[in-house]
Amino acid sequence: MKFNKLSQLFSDLESTTKRLEMIDFLSKFFEDLKEKEDYRDIDKIIYLLQGQLTPNIKQFPKMGLAEKMIIEAISLHSGINSKRIKEILIKQGDIGATAEFILSKKKKQKSLFDYNKVEEISGSSLEILELYSELKKIALTEGIGSHDTKLGILRGLISKCSPLETKYLLRIITSTLRVGVQSQTIIEGLTLAFTGKRDNKGVIERAYSLSPDLGEISRILVEKGLVEVKKVDIEYGTPILSMLASREIYTEFTNRLGVPFVAEYKLDGERLQIHKVGENITLFSRRLLDISFQYPDVCKVIRENVKANKVIFEGEVVAMDHFYEKMLPFQVLSKRRRKFDVEDISKEVPVCLFVFDLLKFGEESFVDKSLSFRRKKLEEIIDEKDELRLVKSVLINSTEELL
Repeated sequence: MKFNKLSQLFSDLESTTKRLEMIDFLSKFFEDLKEKEDYRDIDKIIYLLQGQLTPNIKQFPKMGLAEKMIIEAISLHSGINSKRIKEILIKQGDIGATAEFILSKKKKQKSLFDYNKVEEISGSSLEILELYSELKKIALTEGIGSHDTKLGILRGLISKCSPLETKYLLRIITSTLRVGVQSQTIIEGLTLAFTGKRDNKGVIERAYSLSPDLGEISRILVEKGLVEVKKVDIEYGTPILSMLASREIYTEFTNRLGVPFVAEYKLDGERLQIHKVGENITLFSRRLLDISFQYPDVCKVIRENVKANKVIFEGEVVAMDHFYEKMLPFQVLSKRRRKFDVEDISKEVPVCLFVFDLLKFGEESFVDKSLSFRRKKLEEIIDEKDELRLVKSVLINSTEELL
């Protein structure tokens, strides 16, 4: 697929703030792919719609192109000096719109694809596969000479783009896509196009929450159908999306939940999703990033005190004063985010992991099991000590018991 088609979709999405219109634009775009049975780029299209090259769980490097370098590329391509480009940038507000404005004013686009020879091109010639490949090269290029290499790749891409494509190319590069579309909206567009029923979105949403790679899930959907999407499940080494609690007025709890219900303490720490496979421990943050290096002490206490060869569970790590049995504020815990002197800071800021949920045990998913069943299993497999505890859980029968 040509990048100009995706760029037009970006433009359509940016033209509205109405979610239903966005879903309509997306579903029609996907329906066109369905009619042509052209699914080669579906995963890459999804990632680009999300304004990235890979899902967050892959922790792929950022492209690292400074605004100064982008202005240099626009200047070399357009013949307009950098000072004038900066003036236009102030008026336009973002580098993508600035490039579109400048290139739209040109009567002829000049290609510097081989960086020496000047040749004219007519219209867009950039394929999504080539765009994706070149952007990954930019992200992976580092070290001596990387500036010139990245600049050369960027100039080559711009030379193959129309003004509209250049606008969105630069926005993707700078992580400022600004088309207002969220993953949930993309899911609804996919659902309508490939299943014909909006009600089926729950199947795709569930798969995405258990395996947060919407590009891969989209590929499964278009190539194998909804039946295979239903088979997507929680896997070791792949963090699932965190379910976040919503704030409510405590007097409304009994009306909404009925009685009895379980209440747990809200802790002032950092949420962790722990994947244990044998001696290998991986700690994922709420943003699905691997932050195991920050908490070697937590990994050690899990390795020694969790009686399970393979397990996935969740907890909150909190800075602790173990002598006074006192939890410390999050500001103290934030010191643990340093990338250097990790062993020293772990001694300076001791922590405790408070465990509150079980997601998988062995090869069995616990996602759909009752809270009481999950809690009981946690009690069986966790040996509590100062640095590892279960969150205190209380069965509530009235509003007064919450106070």
